[in-house]
Amino acid sequence: MQAWINHHPALFVGCLLLYIVSIWLIMVNIVALASGWKLLARRFPAQSPFWGPVWKWQRASIRGAGYNGCLIVGADPTGLFLDIMVIFHTGHRALFIP
Repeated sequence: MQAWINHHPALFVGCLLLYIVSIWLIMVNIVALASGWKLLARRFPAQSPFWGPVWKWQRASIRGAGYNGCLIVGADPTGLFLDIMVIFHTGHRALFIP
């Protein structure tokens, strides 16, 4: 294995990066499923950009899944807006709960 890595370092690094990104995307989707975010997104999808006041870097726990410091929360008289930082966005659509 080491000889192959020595002869193909660029291919090895590419495969390693692909592996890491794949694991990351799978894990973020599992968290979205386990927390119920995907279920909420089907019922309460954000239809348009939220223009009210927002607070970034917020924390919440949904069904035991800790969203620590990665939430974007907004609120106005029409409802509650929830979004997540871009790095965790896979599987987490923005929510607007009236």
